[in-house]
Amino acid sequence: MRRAPADLVGDALEHLDAVVAYAARIDPHDQVWFDGLCLRLAAAIECLGELSPDLRDTVCGGSWPAVRATRNRIVHGYFAVDREVVLRAVADDVDPMRERWVGAARVLARGA
Repeated sequence: MRRAPADLVGDALEHLDAVVAYAARIDPHDQVWFDGLCLRLAAAIECLGELSPDLRDTVCGGSWPAVRATRNRIVHGYFAVDREVVLRAVADDVDPMRERWVGAARVLARGA
């Protein structure tokens, strides 16, 4: 049974909020910290992967392939994950992405 889009976006937001919390306590030399940040980022992206292509593209600002590639790199090539790339993505992309996800959650909640 497929989950409702509102639930998927809600779960993605919970994971993304955890990413923000991890980033606020930044310690780029702590492997456990980095593992937690990457796990939550990948989990957020995984939730979005279950959305319809149109909704997924909307909540990702038209950059779903790049977002999915980030998840794949974390999940399948973990030891090759470039910390600086992940940290830059979190610093530059998480806030605008979160705003789109919150907007989508509001729209989905009204439609439910």
